[in-house]
Amino acid sequence: MSHDMQTFLADTFREWQISDGPITGGVLIGDGGLGIDSLLLTELETRFYTEFGVELESADVKRMPLMTVDELAALLADRAQGVT
Repeated sequence: MSHDMQTFLADTFREWQISDGPITGGVLIGDGGLGIDSLLLTELETRFYTEFGVELESADVKRMPLMTVDELAALLADRAQGVT
């Protein structure tokens, strides 16, 4: 499932034109990495709900800027499988 989430994130980031090149799993989501702000994280939360029917906890969303792409993919995979 984590691979599915990596694809979901890659497709989303490509649509948002976050980076000109490939995005590696070790890059941070927020400052010092991709620089995704709170507005885009809210959009990501909405897309995740629309795609997978799962609501994220506000604590999850608050932690996202400090995560790497791989960590975020793992978190989304866990939530999609019902792991809290």
